[in-house]
Amino acid sequence: MKWALLALIVGLLLAAMVAQSTEYFTDPEFTSGGKAGVASGVQRPCECTGATCSDAAGGCRQTTSIAWASKIESLAPIGYKSADYLAVLQAFYDNVYSPATTKPTEAQVDTFLASSAGTVAGVDRASVKAIIIDGFHIDRTGTAAGREEKSQMFKPSDANLAPDMGRDELRTRTEGGYSGVNPTSSTRFSEGDYGPVKQSMPNKPGQWDDGSMMWKGPRPASVCPCAENIM
Repeated sequence: MKWALLALIVGLLLAAMVAQSTEYFTDPEFTSGGKAGVASGVQRPCECTGATCSDAAGGCRQTTSIAWASKIESLAPIGYKSADYLAVLQAFYDNVYSPATTKPTEAQVDTFLASSAGTVAGVDRASVKAIIIDGFHIDRTGTAAGREEKSQMFKPSDANLAPDMGRDELRTRTEGGYSGVNPTSSTRFSEGDYGPVKQSMPNKPGQWDDGSMMWKGPRPASVCPCAENIM
């Protein structure tokens, strides 16, 4: 009994030592977890000018304001109101991101956008979701092809593009006859008949000095000088 108790104590001590020496993975993009005294991986969305920006705790930094304004400008549709989008982003930070002990998921983003805090008039849901995913480094679920298919507003069908009872007009319609610019009839050339050729043999037949007309040399282009006018 005494040896069993001693073995149990030694096992507990070893387990405590292993737990203290083990290095756990920490996501550098999410380090707040709602813990006091720990800086957040993503700064709270805000908007400020040079005079109103402050580096004090809880203040809006100019770099933070510019970063979020750039995301809204690049992803929001034309005619957006920056204040409306900032209200949704700040609500997500205060209600979801900051209190969370682990990085929020895409499903939590969808749940937030379906709530009253995430539904603001004039804010496009797809655009603000893209801003949240990008700004808060949320991991997307599914494949890129699946997300692209879900985002399609219109998908043509083969039934509409090629119906079974469709009619091929190219095979049934009658085309008008062709009338050429030159009404003169010719069986050899479009510009008309040529006159009879008077010369029966060419002046420079391409013969070599020995009278042969075969190619000579390593290349077919090596012809005699007498054929230069022909080439």
